Amino acid sequence: MIPGFFDPERSRPAPMVRVDVLMSPATNSWLTVDFLLDTGAGRTCLHPRDSLRSGLSEATLAEPGNWPHHQRMSGVGGSTLYYVTRTVYSFATDSGESEVIEGQILIAQPRPDNAGLPSLLGWDMLYRFEVLVDWRSRRVELR
Repeated sequence: MIPGFFDPERSRPAPMVRVDVLMSPATNSWLTVDFLLDTGAGRTCLHPRDSLRSGLSEATLAEPGNWPHHQRMSGVGGSTLYYVTRTVYSFATDSGESEVIEGQILIAQPRPDNAGLPSLLGWDMLYRFEVLVDWRSRRVELR
């Protein structure tokens, strides 16, 4: 079981899970991200407050020519250009082991209107798990 949590800084319940990601070839080091579980998102997205912590520069993220694959997507935050890159996801289980999944992640081009958005764990990852979100018992779990 992969434990999650409710973000204590939000006024409404926001189920989160902490995941280590390695976005190769974009970066060469692991980044720990608190992802919002988003059943309305088809794809997992890394937003600027996390992508900038990864060591990617604003200049690199501002220029689509630096990225071989990109696509424009629309959502709650409006329309944004996202860069597609290979990613290894490492989910820590409650037994101390890791569940490792290879996939892709969409990295948002930074804009003023997406700077504060949380990164989203979408259906491309969520479909692999039974998702438990129980506000009454304050439990968030991926099984």
